[in-house]
Amino acid sequence: MEDDANISLNKFLHIYLRIFHSCFIKKRKNSNTISKPWLTKGIKTSCNRKRELYLKARDNKEIEHKLYYKHYWKILSKVIKEVKRLCYKEVITKSRNKTKTTWNIIHKEKGNLTNENNIKSVRVNNHTVHNQISIANELIDYSVNIAGSISNKRIN
Repeated sequence: MEDDANISLNKFLHIYLRIFHSCFIKKRKNSNTISKPWLTKGIKTSCNRKRELYLKARDNKEIEHKLYYKHYWKILSKVIKEVKRLCYKEVITKSRNKTKTTWNIIHKEKGNLTNENNIKSVRVNNHTVHNQISIANELIDYSVNIAGSISNKRIN
């Protein structure tokens, strides 16, 4: 009886998922155009070719394959650096705030795009505050009262 139920459930799920996947096709979103405006179709093709050469050089023991891969890799690296330089130069030239744009490019290249400086919690008088508004109020109270406590300490 139990096996019968499992078999029936598996058949149902198989049919259901087959219909579901045929109706809702998963599409990939190409996000490279936004984050990497310098990445052209030619560079993508060259990167794919470099990958093929790498696999051949890895699998093949002949030194010529490895030398050709290294030579191709060096040329591609120089091309990518030059294209990035020209693209970012154009972005900086067109921007109104050149310093801010330059720093944004530096952070993007380093991978430091997250600007997560939010305080998650604060410990006040042996209890933890997690609410952002309460944290802000506690910090304001502290900064207002700290001047009075410092002046009281100097008087005493």
